[in-house]
Formats: sequence, C-alpha cells, structure tokens
Amino acid sequence: MSYDVNFYLKLYDADTLRRVALKDLPAETFRDLEDLFYGQVRDTDLDLDLDRASGGGWRDYERDLRAWTARYPSIAVAITCQDEGDIGSCWRAWFVNGKMQRDGAVFPPFDFTKLR
Repeated sequence: MSYDVNFYLKLYDADTLRRVALKDLPAETFRDLEDLFYGQVRDTDLDLDLDRASGGGWRDYERDLRAWTARYPSIAVAITCQDEGDIGSCWRAWFVNGKMQRDGAVFPPFDFTKLR
C-alpha cells in the first residue's frame, strides 16, 4: 500500500519569530538550504513530498535540521508533517540553534456511527 508523507516547512527569524522569505536569505544560506532539500526549494514556503524529495524518505530530518539551524542560529525552522499512512497523524517540530521541540496529534479513522 502506498501513501504520502508531506512536509510543510517555514522559516522564521529566531529572535522575533517573524517569517523569513527565501529571497531575503544570504546566498550561502539559500544554497545550503537547497542542498538540504534536494533542490526542491521554491517560493517562500517549502512544500515537500517526502518520497519525491529524498528518493525514498527523509528519515534524517531531525539530524539534518539540528545541524542546519546550529550553522544558521538566526533562523528558526518550523516543519509540519502530515503522514497519511499512519491514520492521518500530524506533528510539528521547531528547530532553533540545533535544538528541537516536537509535538504531535493523531486523528482517529473515520467512523460512520459518529455522523449526526
């Protein structure tokens, strides 16, 4: 059975938590971000399909984003994951200066008996 895992990633100023547009990043920072996301960088938000972006799964997202934010401590990264294969589980993780906070939610499967 095939299912999608999607990452939605946004960048913020680590001090103010104001959104940071990709066009406002220094060139080196932008290139490193492109390398991290397999050339899938576009617009101001990143909308990544896990399987397509990494050729089989971005299993090291935590290690990768801890390292990237440690290298660029002025940028905070918020990543939301929607995993359709795990009964619609969702989680969001924040990465700032090599540290991470992660919280999640799991939605129950559809139940006809709960229709009102």
